[in-house]
Amino acid sequence: MDEIFFTFIREIREEKGLNPYKMAKLMNFKTVERYLEFERSKKALNVEKLLLLWRISGWSAKRFMERMEDDFRKEQVQETK
Repeated sequence: MDEIFFTFIREIREEKGLNPYKMAKLMNFKTVERYLEFERSKKALNVEKLLLLWRISGWSAKRFMERMEDDFRKEQVQETK
């Protein structure tokens, strides 16, 4: 279950008009590469980083959680195929 791909992370960055460098700085990543690993991650996500991402997104808590759940459900469907 730790192999979940969350597409909403990139969606937030693009919606905000931020490049990976600016997003890495906002999220306190030491390098852009580390941020991109987070964005492309297929592993469980750090709660601290998720909270920071939520604040950056400007989304309501409900929208944020629904998008995260949508990605989770899509991945579950893929696993059953």
